[in-house]
Amino acid sequence: MGNKGFYKRKRTLSWRYIKGGEYWYKNRVRRTERLRIIDNGEKIKRGGCCQICGYNQDLRALTWHHKDRTIKEYGVSRLVGLGKISKYKKEIIKCVLICANCHIILNHEFEDNKRNAQ
Repeated sequence: MGNKGFYKRKRTLSWRYIKGGEYWYKNRVRRTERLRIIDNGEKIKRGGCCQICGYNQDLRALTWHHKDRTIKEYGVSRLVGLGKISKYKKEIIKCVLICANCHIILNHEFEDNKRNAQ
């Protein structure tokens, strides 16, 4: 008999959690969308093309590459996903704008040089 009250309370608490989770999720989506708009604006300010090969067909294919990995605090894409605008602006100052193909090539060359040095 005492168990019925327990399950009723548990359901109420979980509903509050779900309701709060939905609110949190909607705000996160709004922050992420706002930051994606800011990100595209920053890409256009930086010339809107790859600094290595000149690719300029689609902003979604352009990525931020850290010039010096030792001063990298956060991954830029992670900050966009989390919607952290102030940290994002500080982090892209340390980056150059390049296309996804050039970014992969640079990262592989870095890893190869790192392996050869050992």
